[in-house]
Amino acid sequence: MKIALILLFPVLCFAMPSKQEQLKYSVSGIIANATKPDVKAGMVVASPSKSDPNYYYDWVRDTSLTYSALVDYYAIKKDPKILDMIKNWIGSETSRQNKWSLTGLGEPKYNIDGTSFDCPWGRPQNDGPALRALAMIKFARILLKDPTTIS
Repeated sequence: MKIALILLFPVLCFAMPSKQEQLKYSVSGIIANATKPDVKAGMVVASPSKSDPNYYYDWVRDTSLTYSALVDYYAIKKDPKILDMIKNWIGSETSRQNKWSLTGLGEPKYNIDGTSFDCPWGRPQNDGPALRALAMIKFARILLKDPTTIS
């Protein structure tokens, strides 16, 4: 077994993508999940699964973590497409804060068309609002350093 691993090690090393290739692949996957035709701008589909179980929702926790990563990516690459996505996300979150939902500002997920999810599944989840705030604060710091970003 050890001999097989030693012999395969060089092959495995060369088969792995570089950090840049992986970053490009990951960002394209995020963009794909956030720009599906049936997904409201600013939302991210957590999973393509629509049955057993249905995870085809925008989960505040997952979307906040995703956009936190996109804010980091934007800080490095200054990609205007990512900036537009971040702006759409902030607008989407602003809209959600003014909608009725079962748990108010702590709502854990939304339908991908932006409407409130009004069934009991997925509750409680209390970390979404804090993660959302942290991602937005990170973006606000970018704006404070360069206010022309938002113009």
